[in-house]
Amino acid sequence: MYRQLFFWIFGFMTLAAPGQQETFQVGWMPAEVAETSGLIYYNGRLLTHNDSGNDPLIYELDTTSLEVVRRVRVRNAVNTDWEDLAQDDRYIYIGDIGNNAGNRLELGIYRIAKADYDRADEVDAELIAFTYEDQPAVLPGANSDWDAEALLAVGDQLLIFTKQWQSNGTKAYAIPNTPATHRAQLVGSYDAKGLITAAVYNHNSEIVYLLGYNQILRPFLLRLSSFRAGDPFSGEVSRLILDNGLAQAEGITAVGPNRYFFSSERFVNQNPPITLEAALYAFQTEDPAVEVPPDGGDPPGGEPPTGGEGPPAEGGPQPDLLIFSPSQSRVLEYELNREEPVYGRAIYDVQGRTVMYTKAADFEGTRIDLSGLQSAVYYLTFYLQGKTVSKPFFHR
Repeated sequence: MYRQLFFWIFGFMTLAAPGQQETFQVGWMPAEVAETSGLIYYNGRLLTHNDSGNDPLIYELDTTSLEVVRRVRVRNAVNTDWEDLAQDDRYIYIGDIGNNAGNRLELGIYRIAKADYDRADEVDAELIAFTYEDQPAVLPGANSDWDAEALLAVGDQLLIFTKQWQSNGTKAYAIPNTPATHRAQLVGSYDAKGLITAAVYNHNSEIVYLLGYNQILRPFLLRLSSFRAGDPFSGEVSRLILDNGLAQAEGITAVGPNRYFFSSERFVNQNPPITLEAALYAFQTEDPAVEVPPDGGDPPGGEPPTGGEGPPAEGGPQPDLLIFSPSQSRVLEYELNREEPVYGRAIYDVQGRTVMYTKAADFEGTRIDLSGLQSAVYYLTFYLQGKTVSKPFFHR
């Protein structure tokens, strides 16, 4: 872990910069998961775990209160260095792939059947063991290029992305998702210019996001488009700096076609004295097509609509939707820059539940009273003729 931090950097690095991704802090992680590492969204809850040396437990968090509402113990597993979570339709995968000390020649991924996980608070896992095909017989030691913290489940394969302390890049390796001992095949590499700590594959958009941080704990994303498991970096790779300041970013998950959570671990540095508490953040992308709006004014069901416009390029057109939420205010103000007829306005929570809906005929200006809502991330959505416009906001 990088310990050479300078406190003056914090203010400088929180200024706006090109290629920056807007984020919203949802809240602080519970002290019980201050060493949060992996993150997935399953059954309407966030699943996470602590990293090396902790109990072999998966914690379920409520997405609004962030309270721990369930703990599931993996009876036949050891948390040597759990670093990431992944999932497919049938299984949850725990990546015991960390190697900070640089002395692990054999690594593993625990596979848990979702049917078992749903039934009981204690489960057994199957082990998918592996070694890297190009790994040296004797590892170079701590903080080497043979650490890993990011895991993906894609089709019948698992992809591991390394965390290269020395070269600040990442290598991608593929293994089958079946219990056995495998030789991980190198399928790509990339100059990440930082440490890769988590990965998510969004099945709705077929986009992969790699999460990481640089030498001064500035979190960033690598966006992989035209993604292919056999050659993950063959498509366009773009880099986005997250605007949440400094954080040891550790886990990322998708909660919809273009909505994501990411978590940070508690970080403590002695000289200079810096403490960053574990936190949960949210952000929205523009990857998928927008949802077709309803013909009338009745509130739609299911997932909240996605899409909307991001910030305009310098000198470019105004965004479709601007949101103004003064600090400590219970009122949300907005500006909708569209000419199409508006059918309705809704607010959704991150689980896709409608918490407020108003027909266009009942609009009263451009202010919305939020006094009945809890502190959380929400999505303000407008249904127009032929278009849906949506944008997230954080209500304190």
